[in-house]
Amino acid sequence: MKRDTIDDDDELASNNNAKGRLKKLRKVCERGEVWNAKRLAECRAVGIAVRPTVRLVPPLAVPGARIPTMRDVARIVWRVLGREAPQYKAPGTHVEAKREWPPWLIVGNPEAVERVAVVFCDSCQGIKLRVFEPRATKRRALDVLQHQSAPWANPAGTVVVPRPTANVFGLDCEMVQTTNGTELARCSIVDKSTRLDVYCLPEGEVVDYCTKYSGITAETLRDVETRLGDVQRMVREVVGKNDLLVGHSLDNDLRVLGMTHDNVADTALLYKHPKEGYKKSLKSLAKEFLGRTIQTGEHDSVQDARAALDLYWLKVANPILGSKPRKPPLVDAVRDLGKKVASTRGEREDWDLLVTTDKRGVEEQVPDNALIVAIAQPDVSSLELLEAQKKACGKGVAVWTKDLENQRIKALEACIYVAAVRQGPRSQAVVLYPAGG
Repeated sequence: MKRDTIDDDDELASNNNAKGRLKKLRKVCERGEVWNAKRLAECRAVGIAVRPTVRLVPPLAVPGARIPTMRDVARIVWRVLGREAPQYKAPGTHVEAKREWPPWLIVGNPEAVERVAVVFCDSCQGIKLRVFEPRATKRRALDVLQHQSAPWANPAGTVVVPRPTANVFGLDCEMVQTTNGTELARCSIVDKSTRLDVYCLPEGEVVDYCTKYSGITAETLRDVETRLGDVQRMVREVVGKNDLLVGHSLDNDLRVLGMTHDNVADTALLYKHPKEGYKKSLKSLAKEFLGRTIQTGEHDSVQDARAALDLYWLKVANPILGSKPRKPPLVDAVRDLGKKVASTRGEREDWDLLVTTDKRGVEEQVPDNALIVAIAQPDVSSLELLEAQKKACGKGVAVWTKDLENQRIKALEACIYVAAVRQGPRSQAVVLYPAGG
């Protein structure tokens, strides 16, 4: 009898704890604090329906808020669909979870958002906020979104390093300036040893030996009789069709040689510069990755060719070394994660990312766990016309007046995107559309 009483007390205590936990979880859902997978699973296990909510923060109204941009839309898509990426780090606190979203958007129960519907439409209704995106004004909205990249990089696919299929040679050329332009003065090819090192007499009259960079002087070329055709023949004798040719800014060397080669590796491209559009010098790469000092005075093509070759073999051993991680376009990156992308709802019922123009159909049929991002395409026709007219005026075809400039500014402002957040009975929507929409 005593044992039965103890068991009854334990069962009563367990029931009370379960009721207390259930009540607490309901309050958590009401406050919108379901921000991680563990809490979402716990709520669903006890039959609590977790629905997301959204709220807009006016720009600059609170610390951390700012003007929305199209990049924020990509950030929203990635917060929802990028949780399975190996680079994603789940938030450890409610504050960290809040920071995952754009500061102008507060999402309640964010873990419950599992799909994103991107809708392109002509006009929308809602609360308006100006969006600063001047570079996007003359591009279609879909292109603007597609060219947004993931917030993290994919180090596994940074740079494709050409693999050697036969022999591997390092090439470097020195040039001089002549009356015919840039011409070859020295060509060097190396592998484990120096396979070719030959001086070449330019066809034109030399006007600048560029000694500081080429190491070539008038004395160097005084007794040289080898011409460009001779050097080309020598290069073909050393480098076979299937051999890999390595160099730094190799296009310049091949151009001055007047030759082409299909199998090449360029260290200026294999080792990325932090800034887009820039290249690191061979001197800096040799110092940084080889611990070697080169080009302290006049350049030596044999030394430079060997440095480029050593940098290539180092890259083969460690492909990520010196690479700038690649950030793929938004929709492509979503597919890379194995997510299902549909262009219309009729194509696939189990979509993760929906891209469509059927705004009304999406709002009526979208599931509760989806976030709608509606983007209206600004009318850029008048702006394009004025931009073309201004360009023609710059060529002296016409005169660009102050009135035309004012019209261009107004057209530009009309094309700047505007953001709004609407809360519907079944779905939450983040809307981007032009100011005049």
